[in-house]
Amino acid sequence: MHSMVKVFLVVMVLLVAVDPAGAGVLSEVEVGAGLNYGYLCYDDPIDVWDPGWALGFTGGVHFEIPLSEQISFVPGLRFSSLKNNVELGEGYEGEFNVNHKYISIPILMRAEIGENMFFIDAGPEFSLFISSDL
Repeated sequence: MHSMVKVFLVVMVLLVAVDPAGAGVLSEVEVGAGLNYGYLCYDDPIDVWDPGWALGFTGGVHFEIPLSEQISFVPGLRFSSLKNNVELGEGYEGEFNVNHKYISIPILMRAEIGENMFFIDAGPEFSLFISSDL
């Protein structure tokens, strides 16, 4: 596993261990999962490929660390599965599926608007490619 991911995991485990009931450092731990629907673009597309849309999975955990009443630091750790259903054409028969797996580390800042009604997250997300299946 990449050293940056290891360091991040250790920090997240320590944050939860130090503040398991949200008594000071963490205000919220968010666990989520969802589906993504899309297709992958390639730098050098092959004419006989038709990269179709496919359903993938995403899920992970985020930790909200308040910096002020309206601003929070929201790091996280996510797993994403991005897929392609590829159909071959022009004299070739068949299709195959491609499944790329990533671990992502979003490093976000959150600004709350109103009284806990809306918020905006912004910041970079670093992804580490894990594997690809055909």
